[in-house]
Amino acid sequence: MGSSLQHARTRVLALATALVVAAACLAALAAPGQVAQADTGTTQQGNSGQFVSLPLVGIYDTVSGVNAPVAEIPANGSVTVQVAGKGGVPASGVSAVALNIWKRGGSDGYGYLVLRPSDKPSTAVTLYYNPTDHNSTDDLIRLTSTGKLTLTNTGPNPVVGVLLEVQR
Repeated sequence: MGSSLQHARTRVLALATALVVAAACLAALAAPGQVAQADTGTTQQGNSGQFVSLPLVGIYDTVSGVNAPVAEIPANGSVTVQVAGKGGVPASGVSAVALNIWKRGGSDGYGYLVLRPSDKPSTAVTLYYNPTDHNSTDDLIRLTSTGKLTLTNTGPNPVVGVLLEVQR
């Protein structure tokens, strides 16, 4: 019975993730500006709503200290991440970014990370984690007008390492 419950939970998580990505895509298409995603290694200024490729690069890393303190994200804690102007993402005019979100290193329990525009509340799960695995996922996230995202650890224990990369 436990195995079928875990399978059902995995399927619900996959569906919820797909819905979040689809909603972010629709929001990005409806919003003016650029969508930044990594691919070719070139950065171009696009017209309103145009896709712009960027090189793969880490823009926030709590393990190595890239644009972040080398520190845990506390239980039920949040950090604000400046995305616009980092890692080749233009400083203004960007409506959304495609990111890889990594939970690296250990934690003392299970939980999930929520990545959202800093000006909008959200309860949508971005990434579930457990004590031993290095988990990752991809997401397309709308940015605020100032280019910021908020990352929240909703778990009961601190998360050792989080890495955000502009996605390839």
